[in-house]
Amino acid sequence: MKLSIVIPMYNAGPFIRKCLDSCLVQDIGKDEYEIIVVNDGSTDDGPAIVEELGIKLVSQPNSGPSVARNKGLSMAGGDYVWFVDADDSLEENCVGGMLAEAQGADILAFGMRNILPDGKVESIFSYPSSGRMTGPDFFNVQNEKLKLCSPLYLFRRDLLSSNGLSYVTCLYHEDSEFIPKAVYLAEEVVVSRTVPYIRLVHPGSIMNTMNPRRPMDLVRVIRLLKQFKIEKAVTPAQEKAFNSLLSNLANYACKLSDLTSAEDRKEFAESIASCSSWLPQVLRGSMQLKYRAEGFLLPLFGGDLPAVHRFLMKFK
Repeated sequence: MKLSIVIPMYNAGPFIRKCLDSCLVQDIGKDEYEIIVVNDGSTDDGPAIVEELGIKLVSQPNSGPSVARNKGLSMAGGDYVWFVDADDSLEENCVGGMLAEAQGADILAFGMRNILPDGKVESIFSYPSSGRMTGPDFFNVQNEKLKLCSPLYLFRRDLLSSNGLSYVTCLYHEDSEFIPKAVYLAEEVVVSRTVPYIRLVHPGSIMNTMNPRRPMDLVRVIRLLKQFKIEKAVTPAQEKAFNSLLSNLANYACKLSDLTSAEDRKEFAESIASCSSWLPQVLRGSMQLKYRAEGFLLPLFGGDLPAVHRFLMKFK
């Protein structure tokens, strides 16, 4: 089997039929790919729709998208795995070309089209050029701009299994921890200019819903990636790429924290301050001037990165 499409689903009744219909209208044989929907404790009609369409369905108590993806991955039999969100969809007849383009590489990276509920296109992301390179080289090129969205990659299943890669559970922004590791460990990444993924932008999606756990969990992601960087003894060039990504995540966490309550902001400030023994070096060791400036300012602000972030935002 060439491909396993894994779809975690939680109360996605309004969207799942369109998602599955798009997965079914593809240009390879039905026996060459499978669709696995992991029902994460839905209370709506989503599971009934999946069963009506005759798609493989496995149910579990509500445990979050990481557990659902890991469950689907454990059941997958395809050479490649595509993690698709239940409220999104695929371009028709795109899979055959994608698999041909991958040609045995560990990862295929591609673009997406963001659409609004009324069908209007909000934005389109695509890579400026196609090519083949090692995972570390792709990481170095992308650094802080690495797309931390699992549906924008085909992963060779052997890459994930041989490296013991899975999604950290009970964590918002699980993609931000998973993708850098997978990319770095890939022997070969193929970059495609195609745009086969269609993301629905709507208020109810996880990434458009503010939860005070999100900035706190990003601090956890930063810690996990820093440890991974140390364990892999990365080269100086790779360390700069990692530092740029970690700096970007730290700044994004500060931005999200500013949207939370005063009590939550205080808790976040204490959490990120606990990284003050090494975070300045990460910031100063990044590729981007804005992060290097933060690294030099951070000790002057008593290790208060949110304060440094807000100070520098005044000059944008």
